[in-house]
Amino acid sequence: MNKDIQLVDTNSTYKISETYIKFDLSFSESNKELIRQAFLRYVETNIEFKDSEFGKLRISIEFDKGSLKTKIIAWGTVVYLGIANYGSFRAGLREILHDAKSLSELTVNQLKNDPNINDNDFIRFEKRLGIPGRLNDLYKRIDSLQRNANHYSPNELQERLAEVKQDIADIIVILDFATRQQFINELPVNISQNLPEPSPQDVNQWYNRYALKPNDENDYIK
Repeated sequence: MNKDIQLVDTNSTYKISETYIKFDLSFSESNKELIRQAFLRYVETNIEFKDSEFGKLRISIEFDKGSLKTKIIAWGTVVYLGIANYGSFRAGLREILHDAKSLSELTVNQLKNDPNINDNDFIRFEKRLGIPGRLNDLYKRIDSLQRNANHYSPNELQERLAEVKQDIADIIVILDFATRQQFINELPVNISQNLPEPSPQDVNQWYNRYALKPNDENDYIK
């Protein structure tokens, strides 16, 4: 492995889901606190977080500088779900994705129902899946290549396979050991063997996007 790349330790924290909300409210510290308190009431009274699936689940809230564009992020200490519980890593991954999507939908519904926030104050929202969504996308790309292999010329197929293998080589560096091993074990042999060297630039991109560094500070509300 490239000497510039270090595998993350098993205590890494990953972005599981992100709910992006844009409000039609003027920017002020009081409105920031209004949104924060509305979600805090939601966390405390209206949802049972499944720590057994996400590891030590934490929730943070971020505001874009000088605005009320809000990101509510669920962080988990593990991605891997045991084969004994779901039969396969991919099955467990689907359960995580289902829960992550539900979390985003419940977040928006709760905030819309908060007595201190008007439904008209919402402009739009987006559900963004974290590292589980990225791993699932890789599986889907591989499935698509296998189904449509005959539609590509030999050179095109090799190029697409090389792209997928490079993305796999880059992203597995940021995974904890158990997740990395189970993810690779369920890849087709022609994909998992002879992976290329990871790209330091791309690894850093994935790490900055999906993993929480030990010294990062977040406004945790759970």
